Amino acid sequence: MKFIYLGSILMMFGGLLYTLERINAYLSTYVMWIGSASGADLTVFYPKFLDNFFVPFFLFLGIFVCSIGFYQLKIIKQSE
Repeated sequence: MKFIYLGSILMMFGGLLYTLERINAYLSTYVMWIGSASGADLTVFYPKFLDNFFVPFFLFLGIFVCSIGFYQLKIIKQSE
């Protein structure tokens, strides 16, 4: 059961990292927009899913750990 919780936390952490990257991209564009007299390009470049190594790593590791937890849960229920 602990593996299921750990896997869920890892997947949520990967999603949190991805969300924080997107917020950072939006805020940096907004800060440039405030000082738009510079003539900078204000196109928002959102990070892709695979740009940060840790986002897919935590997601796939979380799925793997959750599957181990569900497999152990299945084995325990079959032995009862």
